Amino acid sequence: MFIPKKYKNNKKEGFVFLFLFGFLTFVAGFIFLFVLSIYLLRTQKNIEYKPVEAFSLDEVYNEDVNFYGRKFGEGGVFSLIKGKNVPKHLQEKAFLALADLKSPFIFNIIKENLSNPIDEIRLLAFSMISKMEKEMTQKVHELENRLKEENLSNDEKAEIYKNLAQLYWDFVLYNIVDEEFKNFMIEEAKNYALKSLSIQEDPYVYFLLGRIYLRLSDIEKATEFLKEAVKDKNIKSKVIPYLAECYFYKKDYKTVKNILKELDLVLDLRVKFVKDFWVGDVGYN
Repeated sequence: MFIPKKYKNNKKEGFVFLFLFGFLTFVAGFIFLFVLSIYLLRTQKNIEYKPVEAFSLDEVYNEDVNFYGRKFGEGGVFSLIKGKNVPKHLQEKAFLALADLKSPFIFNIIKENLSNPIDEIRLLAFSMISKMEKEMTQKVHELENRLKEENLSNDEKAEIYKNLAQLYWDFVLYNIVDEEFKNFMIEEAKNYALKSLSIQEDPYVYFLLGRIYLRLSDIEKATEFLKEAVKDKNIKSKVIPYLAECYFYKKDYKTVKNILKELDLVLDLRVKFVKDFWVGDVGYN
């Protein structure tokens, strides 16, 4: 109870060390420990708590954190699925863990397993894809039927157009449709997004159109829409990497560096490494 707070994190190790040191060194050891304890008690400082304004990813990566009761991590999921000598029941369990994680990367992993030699995983992959495609198609039909309703306000129409544009874009983003239908889906997404903007301005629609035109390699239009989207503080951090990509294609490297400097908090590892390359110590001059 007299040990300073900053030494209380490892109570067991501290007690064992003090006991062994005192026991093995007899009277001299106990006198030394008594003097050391008095010194520690008299010299400890009050630690002032300061709220964190922003955390450093480097500190998070290097932090030694113990997780109890964890069977496998996020990275382990993919290793278990793709591993050749992994037991069947572990592969199935890892694959089921993907059901709650929705992203284009995860969905591509699921699609790769349509040819998995394990019947259960192959059927799970097919059912996941089928379920997602069915849900998205149903949402499209519901929104298109809503457009046929009378007395819809302009705000409601703009919101429906925006949601339809996002859904058609998701078909392409998640690689759900076949290659020959992707151009059709992209055009539908673009047309609905432009219809939404014709009614009212929306930074999320600007952002969507910027990504669509970037996919179509129309860098000028992509830059135009992304510059409008980046004005909104809520999505600025998401827009900046795409806008920097546009200026990279234009070979305007100075602007790329200046834009990436505006990223304060980066949670995407890929974006973090790109930012470090351009504006870090080993970055572009």
